[in-house]
Amino acid sequence: MGRSLILCTTLALTVMLSGCAEQFAVSNQTNNLSIAGQAAGKGGSESWTWKNTVGSAQVSWGGQAAEGRMTLKIEDAAGKQVFSRSLSGTSQEGFDGPTSSGAPGDWKVTLRFDDFTGQMGLSIRAGGSSGTGGWGGGFTP
Repeated sequence: MGRSLILCTTLALTVMLSGCAEQFAVSNQTNNLSIAGQAAGKGGSESWTWKNTVGSAQVSWGGQAAEGRMTLKIEDAAGKQVFSRSLSGTSQEGFDGPTSSGAPGDWKVTLRFDDFTGQMGLSIRAGGSSGTGGWGGGFTP
């Protein structure tokens, strides 16, 4: 699935959720995880266990922050951090790239919120080349 399609799908899910103060839609299947949602003044963390049979993943993430910070952290089955990115302040960001290589099995995906107000969409699929990605520029639908 191309980055444009993922980001357009993310934005469509976000628009559908726009009437809710805090809402997350999650699809968690072996080798594919998608999360979309929005929050207002959210604190704390949300975590999901995700089955990755390959040992690497491709991450596509887009979001818009009005205030606060949201951090995405992914750990492999051995507990090694293979990916981390943050969205904060008043920014709109997008990312599409690989995680570092890790141990296949049950991976942990955590979103940490520090007084976060904004919206986000995340798609993780097993595979992709190993390495570290970087933030791209802002995205547009």
